[in-house]
Amino acid sequence: MRIVWTDRALLDLRAAATRRSTPGADLRLLENVVSSIERLRDFPLSGRAVPELEDELFREVIARDYRVLDWIAGEDIEILAVIHGKRLLTWDLLGEAEAVYFVSLNRRPVVPVAAGSC
Repeated sequence: MRIVWTDRALLDLRAAATRRSTPGADLRLLENVVSSIERLRDFPLSGRAVPELEDELFREVIARDYRVLDWIAGEDIEILAVIHGKRLLTWDLLGEAEAVYFVSLNRRPVVPVAAGSC
């Protein structure tokens, strides 16, 4: 399977890396995140289900202090967001994936936390 980063996830990763103040810490974070998700190519379900979303389609891999959220979209694994482990997860962190997912299933999202409350 191919790993595809959404724009949102790339922005999240860049922001996380630039917050590091120790020299070289930004590169170590990037390397850790990338190496943590590489196993998804061969084992796409190796991450755990995201507890707040109550749906097995949304998965996450823990990389240091960060949660790397993904889902399987056809033959691709889309990386949806990279969020700090202490941050509350809201649907708006998943970007357009949430809209595509619920329209395709004709379902309404269960909002785990009110948007804007983090």
